[in-house]
Amino acid sequence: MIASFVTQISSYLNVNADEETQALFKSGLDNLLTAL
Repeated sequence: MIASFVTQISSYLNVNADEETQALFKSGLDNLLTAL
């Protein structure tokens, strides 16, 4: 469930966000998944 949610956001970011935003988001996601 969470994984598919993350995948959808990632694909959205690949289209719409610049690289800095993507990197920021991915590091935040990694922290979130680690916390879970």
